Amino acid sequence: MIVKKFKSSGLAHLSYLLISGNEAAVIDPGIDIDKYLKVAEENSCTISAVFETHRHEDFISGAARLAGVVGAPVYHGEKSDSPIVYAREVAPGDSFEIGELKLKIFAAPGHTLDSICLVLYENSSNLPVAVFTGDLLFSGDVGRTDFYPGREKEMAQVQFESLQKLKELGSQAVIYPAHGAGSACGNNISLREISTLGIELQNNPWMKFNNYEEFAAEKIKLSKGKPAYFTKMEKLNSQGYTESGGLDFLSPLPVGDFKKLAPESIIIDTRSTSSFLGCHYPSSLAIPPERISDFVSCCFDTQQSLLLIADSSSQVREVSKLLWQMGFHNLRGYLAVSFMLWVAAGGRWCNLTGVGVNEIAARLQKKSDDWDLLDIREKEEYETEKIAGSLSFPLSGLKNKLHQLDKTSKYTVMCGSGVRAVVGASFLLSQGFVDVEVFAGSMGAWRASGGRLT
Repeated sequence: MIVKKFKSSGLAHLSYLLISGNEAAVIDPGIDIDKYLKVAEENSCTISAVFETHRHEDFISGAARLAGVVGAPVYHGEKSDSPIVYAREVAPGDSFEIGELKLKIFAAPGHTLDSICLVLYENSSNLPVAVFTGDLLFSGDVGRTDFYPGREKEMAQVQFESLQKLKELGSQAVIYPAHGAGSACGNNISLREISTLGIELQNNPWMKFNNYEEFAAEKIKLSKGKPAYFTKMEKLNSQGYTESGGLDFLSPLPVGDFKKLAPESIIIDTRSTSSFLGCHYPSSLAIPPERISDFVSCCFDTQQSLLLIADSSSQVREVSKLLWQMGFHNLRGYLAVSFMLWVAAGGRWCNLTGVGVNEIAARLQKKSDDWDLLDIREKEEYETEKIAGSLSFPLSGLKNKLHQLDKTSKYTVMCGSGVRAVVGASFLLSQGFVDVEVFAGSMGAWRASGGRLT
């Protein structure tokens, strides 16, 4: 038996190729299917089945494309919000033979209504060897339950019930989740991607609840709304997406062409946040590659034209591939020269001011009417620990709350360490705010200085 894990950088998406003898199955494939085909060929096996643990919300599924190439059926859970036209429905208790292995379907609603787990058995044993948990259970966390507005408590209840049934599989079962740390489908996923049910029972706080009401109350506190691009993912992943053109390399743009396209495009600067602070294209958005899946939907939607500024062609390749997998298909190209060469040639640029702890403390003491400290961490972070006098404007909902802010006022943006603050500040500037700064070090620096917290 071989279980090969694949990770999509930036999305924190985990997919798997399960091999037994000359047969294989793929679980939760991404659209870049060549990696599964390559490993299957290297192991002289045929992909005979493709499984999806649920209709994915945060990336384009590769199930339909993979099935079309290898001629294998796709299996998907019941009760999807809309028909999965390229897949066959499976019911609880259904089982599938992969070589000498058996995969048994386990209904696991909560994250979505159609969520399933795949329980793995080998050599006709009745003891589960492993379970592919999809977005029900992660290492250190569980899947979000806030994708159904008005039904948050109901979804938390069915997720709680799914977790109770999962516990019955035994502590020996290895856990193979569909996401690792940084995924938009969880809140606090551990850096350890693979786990066991025993480890999760001991260390995962969500597995320690024995009361549905208490579990639901805590889950509801984490509700933050569905990212806008998820709607497009839902549609594509119901119909089945098979295009591959977006996996190709994005075109470099000469300076003149970049200038022509810039006024009608969203410009994403994927360089380091420190580079952005020092020198960036006016109205561009600072979004580091490793956080794209967290931040893009906070700032723009899938219909807008995009241009990239990056440190290298390899970074362009990484970012453009990631954006395309998330449904942002209107990528126009990237600046062909380094940004410093752009500046040296007389190109437009500006910088973003960083403010330290002492200045923030002094301003808070003065309580100026034309300045505010905006904390863009998520609601649960802010409620746990905050700077007295700061205002909570979570980045995930900032786009919808701009009307509450005065574009002529002065704002300093803060977060936990400073990265999200740079993203949020760049977004405000792109929306016409004229006086925006970043709290350098943010909450970490404030805490280290002994500043007052509430």
